[in-house]
Amino acid sequence: MEARDATQKKTLVLLGDSLTEFCGWDGLKADYDVVNHGVAGDTTMGLWIRVNRATRLSPWAVILQIGINDLGQGLTPEELADNHARIWRDIRANSPQSVLVVCSLLPIREEKLGWTSSWLANKRVKAVNKLLRDLAAAAKLPFLDLFSVIADEQGELPERMTLDGVHLTDSAYQVWTAELRRFLLDF
Repeated sequence: MEARDATQKKTLVLLGDSLTEFCGWDGLKADYDVVNHGVAGDTTMGLWIRVNRATRLSPWAVILQIGINDLGQGLTPEELADNHARIWRDIRANSPQSVLVVCSLLPIREEKLGWTSSWLANKRVKAVNKLLRDLAAAAKLPFLDLFSVIADEQGELPERMTLDGVHLTDSAYQVWTAELRRFLLDF
């Protein structure tokens, strides 16, 4: 591997679905070379299939936030967590020098979705997040709890931070970006 110039920015690869893709990540670009590999509509299995695109870049860090579409399609929290663990194993095997940051799922605003689903509910989002936190701790991976940072007092995505109950406004992305910046200072 070629030595990196000390003045060269560290590369961050962001992996996820539309929540990742739809952000410009401008708040990170001053300090990092940001590569956005978010794909709208993606699931953990879709991301797992394409994870090698990210790891072949040998990034300084991989930021992983995915799973809301899996819940919407009826996967159980346990199935989703198992899929995450598969992705983590491949990232660690293919890019062992990279810091892998596992991000929680974000809250949703259930009444704004326009439809009711027992699959896509904050109760299940919280169940996934608990599993991801525990698995990340066991795997010695850093876990970024975005749910707690963004959720309102009722444990929902605040009205001002969502367009449709799931997708985010600029104010939500500003919170996410600031929290990620702060979190990365520890590495």
